[in-house]
Amino acid sequence: MKKITLFLVALFCAGGAFAASYGILVNGNTYFAGTLNSNAIDPNYTEYMALGVPVKSGDYLQLYDKDNTAAWAVTLDGPSVADITLSGDRYTCSADGCYDFYIKLQHNNDRLYVGAATGDCSGNTGETIGGGTDPDTDPDTDPDADPDQGGYTPGDYASSVPSQCTDVMLQPFYWDSNSSGKYGDTRWTTLQEQASEMAAYFDLIWLPPSAKSSGGVGYRPSQYSNQNSAWGTRDELETLIATLHAGGAKVVADIVVNHANNKSTWCDFYEMDFGKYGKFAPTASWICKTDEVNSDSKAGSCRGTATGAADDGYGSEANYAAARDWDHNNSKVRDMCKAYLKWLKNDMKYDGWRYDYCKGFHGSHIDDYNKTAANYFSVTEYWDGNPTTLQSYLNDAGWNTLTFDFATKYSVFHDGLAKSNYNIKGKGLLGAGKSKYAVTFIDSHDTFNRGENESTDIVGSTDGSSMKNKGLVLRCNAYILSMPGIPCVFYPHWYTFKSEIAPMILARKAVGVHSESSVSDEASGSGYRATVTGKNGTLILELGDKVSSAQSGYTKAASGDGYAMWIKTNQAVAPKLVVTPASTTFKTETLKIEMKTIGGTETAEIYYTIDGTNPKTSATRIAAGSEVSFTIDNTITLKAYAKTKSTETAVQTYEYTRKEPQTTPIVVSFYKPASWTDVYLYSWTGSGASVTTQTGKWPGTKLTETNADGFHFYQFDAAVKEVNFIFNAGKDKDQTSDLWTDEDVCYMWDGGAEKKLPDCKVTAIGNVWADHAETISLWPNPALGTLHLSSSENLSRIDIYTCTGTLVESVSANASSTTMDVNGLQQGLYLLRATLANGQTTVGKFVKQ
Repeated sequence: MKKITLFLVALFCAGGAFAASYGILVNGNTYFAGTLNSNAIDPNYTEYMALGVPVKSGDYLQLYDKDNTAAWAVTLDGPSVADITLSGDRYTCSADGCYDFYIKLQHNNDRLYVGAATGDCSGNTGETIGGGTDPDTDPDTDPDADPDQGGYTPGDYASSVPSQCTDVMLQPFYWDSNSSGKYGDTRWTTLQEQASEMAAYFDLIWLPPSAKSSGGVGYRPSQYSNQNSAWGTRDELETLIATLHAGGAKVVADIVVNHANNKSTWCDFYEMDFGKYGKFAPTASWICKTDEVNSDSKAGSCRGTATGAADDGYGSEANYAAARDWDHNNSKVRDMCKAYLKWLKNDMKYDGWRYDYCKGFHGSHIDDYNKTAANYFSVTEYWDGNPTTLQSYLNDAGWNTLTFDFATKYSVFHDGLAKSNYNIKGKGLLGAGKSKYAVTFIDSHDTFNRGENESTDIVGSTDGSSMKNKGLVLRCNAYILSMPGIPCVFYPHWYTFKSEIAPMILARKAVGVHSESSVSDEASGSGYRATVTGKNGTLILELGDKVSSAQSGYTKAASGDGYAMWIKTNQAVAPKLVVTPASTTFKTETLKIEMKTIGGTETAEIYYTIDGTNPKTSATRIAAGSEVSFTIDNTITLKAYAKTKSTETAVQTYEYTRKEPQTTPIVVSFYKPASWTDVYLYSWTGSGASVTTQTGKWPGTKLTETNADGFHFYQFDAAVKEVNFIFNAGKDKDQTSDLWTDEDVCYMWDGGAEKKLPDCKVTAIGNVWADHAETISLWPNPALGTLHLSSSENLSRIDIYTCTGTLVESVSANASSTTMDVNGLQQGLYLLRATLANGQTTVGKFVKQ
């Protein structure tokens, strides 16, 4: 490692090894190079010029360091800022034009100056660098034409209640389906295989709580910013979300902001790190003084420490006894929740959320949070069967959310169809004229009995076994899928009766029934008929003895025991393409891929390639009719689309990776952070009554062996083919989420959360050092909140400088690894000098996002 003696000279981005290639990146793939401006007016700034850049309305722009492939944004300035809007890490242009950009660098005051170009930019085409993303410039026209959703950005909305919404929602989970169940598990990887089909039938996919939780299902969250959960890893979740977006669906997060579980005692909490949206360190002062922590003897030394305001929820159910109740009148709590939602939307790419346990805090907070996040969709769980009470709650929430229509559930299903009483006209929020704010549903993870006999479900009230009562299940689904509101289908129903429910969904979509559709209906004790007007025709729903053999001018779309749905459409309906499974890694010898078209009023034909070429132009494309299946035994890239005589779908892309199954014993590894004294491993196999502990009772086995790269590891017996496990620092100390694997895996601890690594090496991403040293690592790069360094020799000091040579952060060290908090740094490029214990130094670059 060579010693840097002229450090400040090398520090300037314009000179030496760090000569910068700053410029403007348009739409993630066109680079307009900047040049150093030696005649800058303000000598306090280092300035780069990108002149004559042609930009169109809707384009997005970023500052770009070509050498390090890093993009970011800073404060805007200049006479043309009205045409350029800053949003997160990018700018969006609202008018066609030709612009001059001046990148002005100064510690804690970096700026981008924008002005009209002084010259002609018609010939300036920039440099294509690839790797572009797909900005969602018009979120109301999803799905995007480009199936690459890497740059998907949820839109900003004035209301979280869509008008005349034609969406159909799926709840693709039930209680304990993170592990197993009679309807299959619904972990992220399992749902990933079904993602194409789900996105074809459903417009909103409501995922279970994805935050780290002390409960497997996720309703006792402990760290919102940690998206590793019992459902899978953050990487798996982001893959699933991207695949659903690629299919045209929007994704709804299940969020629990009424309460949170603790770290080790009743009054300590994990740090919540939302990157550029803020870092939060909750204390007992954030908890309602009415919480049981102040009165329960089990709280120990934490008893009496909650000093927040009294819970502002509703009635006797305001307090949630199984966890600590946040004081939403505390501005710090509100700031944390707002940061959480902005982070979920902009970093995790969720389009909206379902609020859990909304009797626990006042509805006005919902309005506040949704206005801040400007999300597409919001629905609350306010468990009350009185439609007047539900309307009062919606009024508290500023009518800026939908709510689950428990009033319809109880009046139409419990007291109506389940008792063969069809006198169901004018019930629930639909009957009250508030269908725009109603999410209609039959059952959920909460209302569906968690045992085996399902005897408490509404459809089980007659014979004690709901799923055997097929007719009642389907009559209930026919009702919600025909009526206004936004219907939410429950996964066990979809799983069991997909062939019957799918035509109901297609009938609704063909007619364009929406959340505010008008209804003309008639009812008696033995039958019900409703005519519903959609955007593209009309639908007739018949139940009980109102079911007829024909309807003049209508086509029968779905029918069964005691129900029929008839439709009449005004114009052709385009089909949708379903590919099963969606992108996946497979370890079997072969994988069968099936494609089909659904819906549509014209005959469709599928065209596809398996070599990654565009099926619209490639010579290798295959025409395959409206259904096709084939088997693969290696890695391929599938691209496909469906075409009728008058319409065609977008090209959809799927990646299938063949991976040999592991034949050696499973090894799990963990890189011990400096804050941990010890590493323990707790592990188990099986589920339910068949759970077998593999490494002893909690906290498990203390790991003492390390591999050559410094990772603590454990090798399981060869008979263990898949295993659940938790790394932890000991009883009542830091611990990872519930993890699962069927192959060797490596993890590290990053900012209070585990992070899965591609291999057992703590290496940097985009790690650039002046002397190309291989003995020191810097990660992650770009960095959000915490910067990690690791060296083969002990570090003694770390200094961070701006590109103009200003020292902004220093930390002393006496170890081979250390961390630095960079939350306070402005977005941009920084230089870092690492000094080793032997006095040698080296310089690296990193980007603060």
